[in-house]
Amino acid sequence: CWRRKGLTGGIDLPVNKNDGQYNTTDNIKRYKLGIDGGGTKTRICAARMDGEIFAQFDAGPFNLNGQKKEMVEETFLEIRRGLAARSCLPCMCAGIGLGTAGISNPYASLFVKEQLAALGFSCPVKLFGDHETALAAAFESCEGIILISGTGSICYGIYGEQTARAGGWGHLIDDKGSGYAIAADMLSAIVRSLDGRGGETALKPIVYDELGVADICGLIEYLYHPGRSKKELAALAALVSCAAGQGDTAALEIEERAAKDLYELADAVLRQLPCAQSVAFSGSVLMKNERIRNRLKNALLRTYPYLEICETEQNAAIGALRFLDKREKK
Repeated sequence: CWRRKGLTGGIDLPVNKNDGQYNTTDNIKRYKLGIDGGGTKTRICAARMDGEIFAQFDAGPFNLNGQKKEMVEETFLEIRRGLAARSCLPCMCAGIGLGTAGISNPYASLFVKEQLAALGFSCPVKLFGDHETALAAAFESCEGIILISGTGSICYGIYGEQTARAGGWGHLIDDKGSGYAIAADMLSAIVRSLDGRGGETALKPIVYDELGVADICGLIEYLYHPGRSKKELAALAALVSCAAGQGDTAALEIEERAAKDLYELADAVLRQLPCAQSVAFSGSVLMKNERIRNRLKNALLRTYPYLEICETEQNAAIGALRFLDKREKK
């Protein structure tokens, strides 16, 4: 696994300090694109045919499940403008790997390909789930196991020709151990405390202060406001560590439950891929909550003492490029 530095196999790329772009002074010929479509921003990574990355930049949101069609269309136009600013012509693109949530929907995949074609891209386009590109970003070989806990949660693994998955079925029926699940448990603890069904909890003043509300009426108004996204609610999960750090019983129990749920995801995939040796942790919950991360790591190592566990700030656009290359070689 790599960390933030050395995303391309340990080579630090030259940076233009004026705009944060990679140096593009030499002649650009044919290139490939890796695109990581996210709910708040889209990362684009361009590489020469020999694999050397020469540009990375961001565009707007790209969420085929939750964004309006017009917003995604505008993001495609931003991508086109960003490439044009770097002298990257669509006709010179040799291949595109794009990873995002919701791409398994045939209408979504058709929409993506139509948009790229309308912008002048006639090259092969390979579409991947965001869990696939996250795995490829964590492992240069595109083999291993990635455990993600952000807004949602999923564990996904590849070893040889075998693949395995656990979780990732959405917040209504799954996403255990995710930011959304943690936030829901926190809010449940608050109302249970107010009802007398649970003890006092430090979560109440911490959450109230974060949201700028004075009482339960204000909290309910915030939660059920039209258009409130699950991503906004999941962001509240970061507050659980504040209460747990004060020794709050409810917060500590929520963290313990999250670690247990994430262990079950990883364990399910490890049992399906017994030859796998490595697990990468990713997502805001596992990156920012040290107690959940350490509890989960210790539990996994008790069952699988041979595991190599690493933490990764993945650049999934690079993962999309790696998967693109892998698919082309098959």
